[in-house]
Amino acid sequence: MDSNTVKWCIFMNKKIILQNILFPDNEICAEKEMYFHGDALLLNNRISVEKNKSVCSDTYFNGLSIDKWREYTSLNRFFLDIRISGNLKISIYENYISDGNIIKNKTGEHLFSSENQMNFSSECSGRGIISFEIYAFEDSFLYGGEYYSYAEPEYVKIAAVICTYKREEFLKRNISIINKAFLKNPDSPLYKRLEIFIADNGQTLETDISDRNIHLFSNRNTGGSGGFTRGMIEAYRVKAEKKLTHILLMDDDIVISPEALYRTFILFSLANENYRNAFAGGSMIRLDRRFEQTESGALWNRGDIISLKYGYDLRDAENCIRNEINDNPEYQAWWYCGFPISVINENNLPMPYFIRGDDVEYGLRNTEKLMLMNGICVWHETFENKYSSFLYYYIIRNELINNAVYHISLKPSEFKAYIKRKVMGEILVYRYRNAELILKAAEDFFKGTEFFKNTDGFRLHQDIMNMGYKLVSSENLAVKPDMKQLAENSCRNENTSLLYRTVRKLTINGHILPCTRKTVTVPLSPVTHISVFGAKTVCNYDSAGNTGFITEKSFESAYRCIKKMKYIFRLCDEKYESTINDFEKNSHELCTMSFWEKYLGI
Repeated sequence: MDSNTVKWCIFMNKKIILQNILFPDNEICAEKEMYFHGDALLLNNRISVEKNKSVCSDTYFNGLSIDKWREYTSLNRFFLDIRISGNLKISIYENYISDGNIIKNKTGEHLFSSENQMNFSSECSGRGIISFEIYAFEDSFLYGGEYYSYAEPEYVKIAAVICTYKREEFLKRNISIINKAFLKNPDSPLYKRLEIFIADNGQTLETDISDRNIHLFSNRNTGGSGGFTRGMIEAYRVKAEKKLTHILLMDDDIVISPEALYRTFILFSLANENYRNAFAGGSMIRLDRRFEQTESGALWNRGDIISLKYGYDLRDAENCIRNEINDNPEYQAWWYCGFPISVINENNLPMPYFIRGDDVEYGLRNTEKLMLMNGICVWHETFENKYSSFLYYYIIRNELINNAVYHISLKPSEFKAYIKRKVMGEILVYRYRNAELILKAAEDFFKGTEFFKNTDGFRLHQDIMNMGYKLVSSENLAVKPDMKQLAENSCRNENTSLLYRTVRKLTINGHILPCTRKTVTVPLSPVTHISVFGAKTVCNYDSAGNTGFITEKSFESAYRCIKKMKYIFRLCDEKYESTINDFEKNSHELCTMSFWEKYLGI
């Protein structure tokens, strides 16, 4: 293509901002090195670069993910436009991986001098991530900017679906951010291209949160599955009237940047034929350490979920480059997950799992390709800080069902070994209620698809909640936590002598031996068997939340769980294959509009 043809193509297309240059934001993320590396100082909504110092944008938010834009769209030319003043040098770099090594290669260099704020533009080429560096010969300033291209975007209108349960503070803050950035901002490309559908499982939100772009639905508490499905159904019902093209599922307790929504919108608008029907996901970053990534896509792995790119420190430039590698994720969690509304139909709704595993199942069923990109993320409380005893039931039950539906079930012998490992793991640390929840999960699994058709999910959830341990504040614990013991047991491992390990195994971790210690304090998770050996009473304590629960050694409780486990093994011998076949053949009946309308009472 000659230069005249290129100019004509640019002229015929529209300038599209792909990524805005972002500055640290105290309300969203103030980690400077996720925005700029070097000597950046944020002063009065501008970046100050002092004489003989430099800043570089090879970061999570401000590097241009050029390889991803090329893969997901039909774009082939990219440009940088920044607003600057001062006497400075601007260098453009490509940052990529070659043979496992990080390569940073300069592709352009420009001198700039102006006392007044002016625009500097340059075409960007290269691979991996494109970044720019500003070196100041005199004190200089960066006021903002963007990466852009030219294209004719497809029409996109997003229905953002939020399931909430008594988290008004988080929800109202996020609605306020979305209102300001998009819904009430005529200058935004998302103005009149975004509508919010809120399923209120707690039935506590005031109706004044609604307006012409925000739709509130009081919903039975049917868990995240029911809430998200209600929102999907309501959006599906009005998709023609409101010209909706995409669904975006979001948790109610996230911190989100408007730029994530913007980049998602642009991705959907420019997606090429290969990605026209793709899902788009946002990585999860820890709320307590807003630079540390928890997951960027995931693999099911027969229930032993692999969170891809786990633990990446996104302040590190190398991690940002490696973060763009495609590890072929199988699904995207629903804290931030978008897809074409055409995915939804009368026979393709989620499974009624209540919580845990619904996003996995729906993703495995529908995700052919998943678009992920640096800068599209949410901040969320990490799951290790959200211990809930009742989750043992849902995790185990839904994991078994997912494996059955997708023809990757364990063999009967593997199933027994799996259940035994899970149950004994709880018995050995005196958490008998957790063991009972695991066994109930297995028992309900053997009830097949009819169980879901004939069970009230809300009442079941109440029963499950009552079965588990309740976290209470430390002031109300019968045994006060011992901080020294907690510190010791937080880092203790199981590596002891062969004799000691044999004794613990033969005695069910001391269950048939006299107690040698009155009390011990252990963390909620993880807890080792050796930490509780010989103790009569255990204080299970969460130092972050200052909460916990008390357990006591009970041979009777252990025996009862083991007896129930043997019953589950007999069920396995009798019903395992027929249960697997039932879920393989009939689970689709639980994903229909008619089932869900009855289940939700709408």
